[in-house]
Amino acid sequence: ERPVGSWQRIGASAALTMFVVAQTVMIRYSRDSDGNLPYNPSVANFLNELVKLLVSAVTWWIYDKDSEYNGVAGVTLSTFSLFAVPGAIYAIQNSLIFYALVYLEAPTFQVVASLKIVTTAILFRIILRKVLTTVQWIALLQLFLSMVITKMGALLSPQQSQDRQNL
Repeated sequence: ERPVGSWQRIGASAALTMFVVAQTVMIRYSRDSDGNLPYNPSVANFLNELVKLLVSAVTWWIYDKDSEYNGVAGVTLSTFSLFAVPGAIYAIQNSLIFYALVYLEAPTFQVVASLKIVTTAILFRIILRKVLTTVQWIALLQLFLSMVITKMGALLSPQQSQDRQNL
């Protein structure tokens, strides 16, 4: 088995970042003048996931085309369910992103979007029984605290504006 190189990790991270940013920007700018989406969010989410599947399959084929392992050998129903549960939760969460971008302000949406990382880590720990390092737990705590601070700042902004007007 070939080790994954740093360039491949950087490429995968860049591709994931591009997908997330593109999805958010396209949803935000595709709203009509009333702020509603002129298409079915469920269909858009399905197509988004389909594109991710195709890119993943092509990448897998390019990287492992000479490998004897086909990727599904030895997968049991219990192994499949360990990945299906977080996958289903991700699909639901991705559908909610469409509605969040329509109805929530930017700081609130950012908190909700960042919450995906925290829920993934918790599911990773509980369902897949993977141990997170101390550094990973600290990073999750920092992310959570930054979400709280961001939301508090958004909540305090109207009050601060009012206080400035009263001066």
